Amino acid sequence: MAKQPRRSSPQTKPADGGGVREVNYQLIYADPPWDYGVAGQNPTIGGGAKSHYPTMKLKDICNLAVPAIADRDAILFSLGYVANANEIFPGY
Repeated sequence: MAKQPRRSSPQTKPADGGGVREVNYQLIYADPPWDYGVAGQNPTIGGGAKSHYPTMKLKDICNLAVPAIADRDAILFSLGYVANANEIFPGY
């Protein structure tokens, strides 16, 4: 199987001057809006995310359309926090 060409920009114009075509990313860095439960509702105990922006449950973050923008050999880096470590890594 021939190796796919490396692509670095999210959109490129074909050489023939045609319309814009989609290009996938090789490196994806994500900081999803985690739902911290009760801690995310109270800014005095280190959370407060819900008072600033909408948050997402783990199942919803896992269902994001990352494969639609990822190159075949892409790497995904995602931030997670101690508040949700047991949910992400059971038994942590």
